[in-house]
Amino acid sequence: YQVPVYQMLGGRYRDTVPMYCDLGKAPMEQRANGTDKGRALLERMKRFGFTMGKITLSVEEIQGFFPDEPILSGPKRYLDQIIRTPEYRPATNAATGLMSVVDKPMSFRKDDYNWIMAPYNLMHVTEHGLDRYEEHLRAVRDVIGWQTPLAIDHLGHLELDDMKRLLQRLEKYNLMWVEDVMPCTMPDAYRELRRATSTPLACGEDLTYVENFEPLCQSGGVAVVHPDICSAGGIAESKKIGDMAQKHHVAMAMHMCETPVAALATGHVGLCTENFAAMEFNAPDDPDWQQLVTGLKQPLIQEGSFVVPEQPGLGADNFNDEVLKEHLWPNSGGLWQSTEQWDKERSYDRLWS
Repeated sequence: YQVPVYQMLGGRYRDTVPMYCDLGKAPMEQRANGTDKGRALLERMKRFGFTMGKITLSVEEIQGFFPDEPILSGPKRYLDQIIRTPEYRPATNAATGLMSVVDKPMSFRKDDYNWIMAPYNLMHVTEHGLDRYEEHLRAVRDVIGWQTPLAIDHLGHLELDDMKRLLQRLEKYNLMWVEDVMPCTMPDAYRELRRATSTPLACGEDLTYVENFEPLCQSGGVAVVHPDICSAGGIAESKKIGDMAQKHHVAMAMHMCETPVAALATGHVGLCTENFAAMEFNAPDDPDWQQLVTGLKQPLIQEGSFVVPEQPGLGADNFNDEVLKEHLWPNSGGLWQSTEQWDKERSYDRLWS
């Protein structure tokens, strides 16, 4: 039909799409305390004109920063895994950037901390841990300002009652939302959390299809649904998710840590969805991000908003192979390699955050 995608979704509701800036790949030394983390976020927000931001801040991260302090209590095997590094993550296959059971089998042990749902890990945060968490967040707020919309992701693997204690502590910091604080498959837990705190809850980047988002909205457990267009079911399904959420008076923001192709798809949905609040930008430190595709006639991000092209389709022509070559994983073998290896290997399919 030679029209932009948004025209096929019902036409534009707004002129540009609101965005929020994630801290992205800021090095660890810029995250080691709240003041440095706030400065790192503020610098990236100013660079693109963003007025909304998001950080990751987990109780495990706080324990890693203060390994000799009683931040968390729980099984020693889990505490040892957390303290091993300030930002506990499973082992990663350096050759592909993907987690591989072949190269790193121990990272996929079923009793590894990162694979245990919060209700089953017996991990609890201490009052001292809550004090340290607040200290870190207060410093971020003091840097970026108390009127700047701020969200937090990856708060930690805590069971329901401990998460209530943490979120009640966070009410005074006037957060935009906190994200995926319980597994997305537990809508009743979200309903109970929302009754216990005024801190807004967001959830959804690990869910697929509108029928799996509906229980969260029906339960009244979330203020914001937060799908990812690549895993939620694509453009049309994401529009359905937004429209369904609106019937329950729930806003929609969209997770977006991907290439400009996914960003364009997300932008088209955001342009024509009435209850759309913001889309994420996770690449403030990647100067070549927009150049990964060809055919764009103007910057996609202008004054903190996403500008959807008027060209037919998504608005880009193709991938830019010359730029892609500069950003390949080490030892990947080049562009557009065969995928036969995945006929026999497995990778991590995250079912919950």
